[in-house]
Amino acid sequence: MPTKKNRGRTPRATDNPPNQAQTTNSQTASDRPRLALTSTVGDLRRSLEATKATWQVAKSLRDNAPLPRYPLGGATQTFVPSNNAPPVDWTKVGRTLPSDPQLIARRLELGLVPEDLLDLAKRTVELQRQPTKRQTARKKKQIRRK
Repeated sequence: MPTKKNRGRTPRATDNPPNQAQTTNSQTASDRPRLALTSTVGDLRRSLEATKATWQVAKSLRDNAPLPRYPLGGATQTFVPSNNAPPVDWTKVGRTLPSDPQLIARRLELGLVPEDLLDLAKRTVELQRQPTKRQTARKKKQIRRK
């Protein structure tokens, strides 16, 4: 009999994850060999073979070609290393409302909204829950069809 979870579909391997006794792979993530830091395509190929990786480097690349180094995004000259970063004032962060109405709703549920922001938080959540004009028009159209 189909359960509410699978709704009549064929069960998948991901539906019931195996427990530790059922696992067929004897290696854990920490036991597997890691990829070595590589500088050429050939080094990467050898490292992938050694770790029995399931992917491979394009065959069109030469073994002595250097691996590309892509920028991480942002201006690295202005980054502040974590050990030099100023401490975060979490009380100040907690005294502000996030811009996401769903996060505000969750904070309200957990009682994490400061007293002075309760009204604003409740109004924001109410506005977010109200249907848009398009949703209202669509609903009216569906009612007319019935």
